[in-house]
Amino acid sequence: MLDDLVQQYSADHILVAKTDVTQRQDVLQAFALAKSAFGHIDVVFNNTRYAGLGEAESVEDADAHALLATNFWGAVSVTREAIKFFRESNPPGVAVASSRCHPCLASLAHPVWLSTLRRNMITILEPGFFQTEVANVARWSPAHPAYLKPTLPSSAMRAEWDSFVLSGDPTKAAEAFYRAATLPDPPLHLILGRDAIGLAKKMAAVLQDTAARFEHWSDDLELTSENGTA
Repeated sequence: MLDDLVQQYSADHILVAKTDVTQRQDVLQAFALAKSAFGHIDVVFNNTRYAGLGEAESVEDADAHALLATNFWGAVSVTREAIKFFRESNPPGVAVASSRCHPCLASLAHPVWLSTLRRNMITILEPGFFQTEVANVARWSPAHPAYLKPTLPSSAMRAEWDSFVLSGDPTKAAEAFYRAATLPDPPLHLILGRDAIGLAKKMAAVLQDTAARFEHWSDDLELTSENGTA
């Protein structure tokens, strides 16, 4: 894909820099090369991640650490350098791709961290399933012996993975990402894809229902003069 773009555009329009986001120096060099080539950066699209799949008990510690080193700490490293670059060089704009339909530890942790940053600087893109190579390059852990029963959700997911249909058009998604980058007041969270929208609404409804049903548990939890309040 990048080879096609390099052939299509001249050197003053495209720069390809090999970057290992787990290596701090690579990240610094990528930003330095971009500034040297173009003088500024308008948007950083931070899509640092790969899919690691498996039952909680089947994933090896080393595999989990490697995934977090890329999906969380690698993404954090890029975001931190982007913030520094925009603070020092030009107006801010960071777009971060997360995952709404396939949440995991890293894809949940990074947006939580991002939400503590300046709102007008960050947009967390939360797409559903789009027809990319994500399914083909996903790394499955060997199935845990305790979860081999075919009726279990994880077994069904493993069995159906190769035939899973990704219905989203990645070109249209990229166009939506671009539009998001041009918004004068972009949202912190931008959910894209009917599947992602449906899941977000369902999760919001469950959370709202839970808050309403257990709201009374918070009655009379404040400190009083009898138990220590001045």
